[in-house]
Amino acid sequence: MKQTISPLLGIGLIIIALNIMIERFITRIPDWIAIPILLVAIVLIIIGGLKAKVIK
Repeated sequence: MKQTISPLLGIGLIIIALNIMIERFITRIPDWIAIPILLVAIVLIIIGGLKAKVIK
């Protein structure tokens, strides 16, 4: 059986990875921008993880 991840989970992980790379290597992101974006990413990861569990 092939394991695939939910698109929502993938999008959330990409958002967090991009945020970490930008913070570390390019420039600091203001908190008023970063916090809402990261909250959306966390919600996407949770929903994507729950969808993957329900589908199985």
